[in-house]
Amino acid sequence: MAVTFLVRRTGDVLLSWGPDHTRELRTLPENRALRCQVAVPRSRRQDGRFFAALHEVVSQGHWPESHDFQPVDAEHLRAWLLVKVGHVEKPFDEFLVPDGVDPMPMALAIINLVERVKGKGRWAFPSPRPGAIRVYVPKTMNWQDVDKVEFQPLVQAMCETVEQAIGTTIDQILYERSQRARTMREALEEEAK
Repeated sequence: MAVTFLVRRTGDVLLSWGPDHTRELRTLPENRALRCQVAVPRSRRQDGRFFAALHEVVSQGHWPESHDFQPVDAEHLRAWLLVKVGHVEKPFDEFLVPDGVDPMPMALAIINLVERVKGKGRWAFPSPRPGAIRVYVPKTMNWQDVDKVEFQPLVQAMCETVEQAIGTTIDQILYERSQRARTMREALEEEAK
């Protein structure tokens, strides 16, 4: 039985992080030796920076119109990036398309699958290959499920993919964002005078 919850270290004792985590802790047997694996959760600051960058790329029109993929929002871009860097659910669905067979029923089945996954608040991405179409669904990167060790290389690969597509750095995008916010703040302060 695997249980995941957050703890904090105080001296030689691990204490639950809060009420939700205490509930999880209480599901474990009492007065027995337990094996646990401790991982440092990722930084909320790094998390915020990454998601702010994705939002900026989409909302400020940095994503190139000529790119094969066109995100509808930052969440769609995040899901596509997860698939692009290989952070996908296994097994993926694969639909074989034999030579000489009308691909239309297959295309309808795939559209149905993508819509079903999307209806659950997730995205799915079909990828045609010779003789088959694979449908990839990105794995979660929830804060509680993906720790710092797994998150850092994942975000690094995703940021590199974005930078390659947009032709500038994430740092530059976030700098421009901070400059817009500063200009807006100054204008509001000036207006309040």
